[in-house]
Amino acid sequence: MAKDYVTVSLPRKLIKKIENIIDSGETGYTSKADFIKDSIRIRLRELGETI
Repeated sequence: MAKDYVTVSLPRKLIKKIENIIDSGETGYTSKADFIKDSIRIRLRELGETI
């Protein structure tokens, strides 16, 4: 079953910060998509949402 995706636009400055974190190799993230999905999941949990 294919996943249903949408596109989200983010400011270049924010994307550059994410790329720098990924490039550092310190977090274990290998792509912007993985970093962003994980970040959103973490924030949703902080807000009490179930995923």
